[in-house]
Amino acid sequence: SSAGAETQTAGVSWQGGHWRLLAAPKSITMAKYKAENIMDGITIGGNKRFVTQTKRALGLLKTRSNRIYKNVVLPYVKKIKAHKTSGMNVFAKVPTYEVGSKTAFASSRWYASTIAHDAYHSKLYSDYKNKHAGRVPRKAFASQKAELQCIKFQIKVAKKIGVSAADIRHLKSLDGSHAKLRKINW
Repeated sequence: SSAGAETQTAGVSWQGGHWRLLAAPKSITMAKYKAENIMDGITIGGNKRFVTQTKRALGLLKTRSNRIYKNVVLPYVKKIKAHKTSGMNVFAKVPTYEVGSKTAFASSRWYASTIAHDAYHSKLYSDYKNKHAGRVPRKAFASQKAELQCIKFQIKVAKKIGVSAADIRHLKSLDGSHAKLRKINW
């Protein structure tokens, strides 16, 4: 089955200012950070399999979409860690993409496209924060409009890195409306 189809079965909830996919075994819990768990300044936390898969996904972005990797991923994602759910935590000490196993192990290409997608959420948050004083409103980085921007960006990256046509069709079918809901299944 395609990664897009797999994500349709996962639940989503809004938690702590970001979306989280609800589905992942505890098998990819955090590992102690080691020097080999850093790639181009991004710290990777998780078991050996998770670290390897994350490096593979980052490598795809670096080799097949280097400009996006340098200008969007590296500045706006400082940590990628195994988690029970998936979502960008813009409120962490450093921008952290928390990744569930369904996302991490769907395919390297799909995973890479989700890194780009969530990096774009972090970029939207950072752009707003740099231009305005005070708290960043949710609508700046996690509204339906913001979600559509991130999906459009993910599609652009997905095409460059060779994500399957079925998964690109799935992305194109999304309308970003899940950003309005506190909890949904997809």
